[in-house]
Amino acid sequence: MRHALVLTAALVLSGVGVPAFAEQGPNGGQMEDVAGVDAELKQLFVAWDKAIDAGIDADARRALMERMNAALNRRSYIRNLVAGVHKELTEEC
Repeated sequence: MRHALVLTAALVLSGVGVPAFAEQGPNGGQMEDVAGVDAELKQLFVAWDKAIDAGIDADARRALMERMNAALNRRSYIRNLVAGVHKELTEEC
């Protein structure tokens, strides 16, 4: 399971398959919301590894996994929203 989470985190955090504009705000910098979610994900993945090493019970694992899933969903939503807005703006030009 640890390796699956590491792979998922690496793919999500690397932005594989996502256009560069989806990672940039209007001023060309990193989108603060995505950067905030990325920081949260890094913390959650570290917490997951520590929890697994400590042998937490199934309910605690499930709760932590739900938090990771929610953060990944927020990140996907933000990226999709930015991509959709960019597409609409470029089609009008």
